[in-house]
Amino acid sequence: YNRGSRSNFSQQATDTRAKQMSASGWDGADSEEEERRDAKIELLASEIDELKASLIGVPEWSSEWLQIKTGIKDRDVERLVLLEKKRCDDAVKEYFEENPHVLEAIPECPICLEKLWEGFEMFRYICCGKLICESCNSQGGHALDICPLCRGKSPDSIDEIVSIHKEKADSGIGWAQAGLGVYFFFGNDGVPKDVEKARSLFSEAAEKGSTRAKGLLGYYYYDIANYEEARHWYEAAAAEGGIWSLFHLGLMMKNGIGFDQNEQNREEVLRLITVSTTLLGGRFSDPPIVLSSFFHNSLPLVLHYLRPAVEEGNTNVGVMDIYARGLMHEAVEYYGERVLLVPGYSPVPVALFWYRRSNKARMPDADCPFVQTEQKIRQGCANCKIHLGRERKMCCVECKAAYYCGRGCQAAHWKAGHKKDCVKKLKKRLKAAGTLVEPKEN
Repeated sequence: YNRGSRSNFSQQATDTRAKQMSASGWDGADSEEEERRDAKIELLASEIDELKASLIGVPEWSSEWLQIKTGIKDRDVERLVLLEKKRCDDAVKEYFEENPHVLEAIPECPICLEKLWEGFEMFRYICCGKLICESCNSQGGHALDICPLCRGKSPDSIDEIVSIHKEKADSGIGWAQAGLGVYFFFGNDGVPKDVEKARSLFSEAAEKGSTRAKGLLGYYYYDIANYEEARHWYEAAAAEGGIWSLFHLGLMMKNGIGFDQNEQNREEVLRLITVSTTLLGGRFSDPPIVLSSFFHNSLPLVLHYLRPAVEEGNTNVGVMDIYARGLMHEAVEYYGERVLLVPGYSPVPVALFWYRRSNKARMPDADCPFVQTEQKIRQGCANCKIHLGRERKMCCVECKAAYYCGRGCQAAHWKAGHKKDCVKKLKKRLKAAGTLVEPKEN
């Protein structure tokens, strides 16, 4: 909503998703892009086979062997991600072919006629109540603080926004009732929390056809454990293009809440979570985190889905811990366990960084492999491997994942590859992005 109720997504994510969403529906990758992607997948598979063949006769853990192994790893990860993107696009296309009414129900921007998907960056001007997309808004009235549709003036404060919502809700306008219900549900912006008042407003708005209100009723009934009603309203909202409601349906089905758990439902769960995650375009953390749980046998895909949420700080300590373990296991899977000690290829500093952050909000598990790793790295010099004993140890101040017997070994280890492994650049990047935040509890 204009002036204080705007969706908070990145413009880059919006622009990327806009290329795939048109007035006619989901575009995904066009035929030329699909051909290029398929050709790339085949090329990567061929290069991987060639690299594996070139390993014959190369001494293990030599610099040449490590370079070839890295080439295999990088190409295999890229190949798996491309295959996953292809699977996601195919799932969305199939979903809309089977449910054309969903596309028909989704509103369009009155200026450019692009579909206004739930989760897409958009504005509602509360003067006339119309929605427009971010692209049109940035080129129109937003810069002048006026509505580009009715030329009405934007509210000057949150209090005025709430007041207009109340006035229009009292007049029986559905979108205003849904919006005012959110204020009461969460107790935001000076509006006292009143969940029952919120439910009443959601119900009135739902009767007037508000998709948002139907999804919010699903949320309300799920919160009070009335799963039959929650499923009913989530299904109603999803049928009208409510992507978040589609995700919550998949989540309920996955957890056996309001649905039976059987093989047919398990396949449908993957489809619903895939479709909703793809349509939301990575602008929220929960859908990709849930989708990652389907890929226990593919660590690159688990990390692919968890990395944005972890690095943006939009997750809890449990997911950070899974991500840290995944980094370690992926490296061992591609190279072998010895890689943990090889400078320039070791995942230990980055994995420990995320593990330590996850344990700021909870007590560490004594049986956790990271606890054992912490103990081991303190016992010997990372460069010359001499036992350090109990005397005072030097360590890398940035990652505290490498200990040394002296400055000479520290400098040598840095040049040997620790410069690449250390979290110094990662911390700098996260700090610049404003995402070096304290982790949340589970």
